[in-house]
Amino acid sequence: MTKGKVTLVGAGPWDPGLLTLKGRACLEKADVILYDDLVNPSLLLYAPKEAKKINVGKRGGERSTPQEKIHRLLLKFAEEGRTIVRLKGGDPFLFGRGSEELLFLAKHRIPFEVVPGVSSAVACPAYAGIPISDRHHASSIGILTGTERPDKEFSTLRWEKLATAVDTLIVLMGVRALPKIVRELVKNGKSPATPCALIQWGTSSRQKTVTGSLKNIVRASRRITPPAVFVVGEVVRLRRFLNWYESKPLFGKRILVTRPKGQAEPFAKILEEKGAEVLTLPTSEIVPLGKKKDLENIFSSLHTYDWVFFSSVNGVALFLSQWENSGRSLKEISHLKIAAIGPKTRESLERGGLSVSLLPKRFTQEGLVEAIREKRIDVKGKKVLLLHAEGARTFLAVSLKRKRALVTSVFLYVSKKAKGSAKPILETLRKGDVDIITFTSSSCVEHFFEFFPAISPKVLLNGTQVASIGPVTSKRCRDFGLRVSIEAKRHTTDGLLQAIVKQ
Repeated sequence: MTKGKVTLVGAGPWDPGLLTLKGRACLEKADVILYDDLVNPSLLLYAPKEAKKINVGKRGGERSTPQEKIHRLLLKFAEEGRTIVRLKGGDPFLFGRGSEELLFLAKHRIPFEVVPGVSSAVACPAYAGIPISDRHHASSIGILTGTERPDKEFSTLRWEKLATAVDTLIVLMGVRALPKIVRELVKNGKSPATPCALIQWGTSSRQKTVTGSLKNIVRASRRITPPAVFVVGEVVRLRRFLNWYESKPLFGKRILVTRPKGQAEPFAKILEEKGAEVLTLPTSEIVPLGKKKDLENIFSSLHTYDWVFFSSVNGVALFLSQWENSGRSLKEISHLKIAAIGPKTRESLERGGLSVSLLPKRFTQEGLVEAIREKRIDVKGKKVLLLHAEGARTFLAVSLKRKRALVTSVFLYVSKKAKGSAKPILETLRKGDVDIITFTSSSCVEHFFEFFPAISPKVLLNGTQVASIGPVTSKRCRDFGLRVSIEAKRHTTDGLLQAIVKQ
C-alpha cells in the first residue's frame, strides 16, 4: 500500500483568520487531523465531515497526550495511506516540537510537508498594540521559551547574555516561571524600570493584557494564567497609542452565528470588524423545490400577474437563476409590480435588474400588509404571486385574500438542517465560552436544536445571551424555552449588529 503523507500546519495563535490560505487548503483535503489543544475548534470546520479529528493537545500543568502516542498515531495513519494534517498552534517550528515529529517521520520514511503559521510571539503583541520592533525603540528581538525540557540537567538559557543582548525580549510559555525570569533579567543587568507586558489568550475574545515594569509585573500579573506571552522592552510604551484590538466595541465577546451556508460568512465578517471573536455553525441549507415543468408553467403565466411578493434573498436568487436558465428576458415582466420584504431582498432584486415598488417599514409579513394599507394600494381582483419557502408563515397570503386579491403561493425552496458535525461547537457551548448566539430566522432556531436533540436548551445555552433579528424569530426562540436578551429594531443583519453593539 502507498504510504500517506503528513503535513505539519501552523494554525496561528487563536484567531481563525490568521490561518494561512495554504493551511486551509490542507485541512480541506485531510483524511485525518491531529490537532493541539490550543487550536481554535472552528478551524476543524474546514475539514471534510468524514475526516477523523483527534485532539492530541498538551497543556502545561494539565493532562497531556504523550509525544510517543502522537508519533504512533502519525505512523499508523500514514501506513494506512491517509492524508494527515498535524495541526499545531502558532508556528510548528517555534517551540512547537514540530521538528521532533518530522524527524520521527523521516526515520520511518514517511513523506511530509510543512506549512508555517503565524507565531504568537508576533501576533499576540500586535493584537495588544505592541510592535516588537520600532526604529526609535527596538532594532533587535530575542524569542525564548520559559519552559525547557523537564529532563534537562542544566538550563541552556544564557541569562547573562540574553538580559542585555537585544532591545525586545519575548518569552513564550513563561507564566509559571515568571518570577524566576524577572529575577534573572534584573540580576543580569536589565533595569527594574524596563516596561513589560503579559498578554493572556492573545488574538482571542479572552485576550487580557497586563502592563508594568520588571519591578512590579509579577505582582500585577497574579490573575494571569497560561497561555500568555511575556514582552520586555521599550516598545511596550507604544501600547497606549496603538491599542487597536481591545478598543473595538465588541472586543471580549465570543459570538456564535447560525446563518445558512453562504450567508454566515458575510455576517461573521461584520462582527469580526467590530472586534468580536466569531464561531460559525451553519444550521440550515437551502434546497430548491419544484420540477422544471412546474417552474415553466409559472414563468409562462407570469405576464398575467399584477404583483409578485419576494420574502427572502434566497427566493430572489433561485427565481433569477431559474428565469435566466429558461432563456427569457426580464422585459417580459417589466410591467410587474414587485414587493420586497426587506432591504437586502430589494438589493438582490435590483442587482438582478428588477425594480421594487413596495418596501415596508417593518421587514415582516405584517409590515408588508401595513405598507399596502398605508399606501392605499388596491389589490382587489389583482393577481398576486407569493414566492417563498415551504413552511413559511401564511399571514401575508391570508391578509391579501381578505382584501380579495387572487393569491397564488409558490414554494421555491425549503430550508433543511445542514449536514456536518457540531461537536466542536457543542464543546465550546458546554464550557460556557460563548457570550452571544445569533438567530436570523425561525428556521435557524429549529435547525440549531436539531443538532442537539438530547440536550435541553437551558443546559445547552447556560449563560449565553440570545440575539434575534426580529419578533418572529424571537417568538420561535421562546417556543424552544429561550430568553431573548437582544432583538433588532430594524430586522436586518445590520440592525442585529447595532443591537448587539448597544446592549
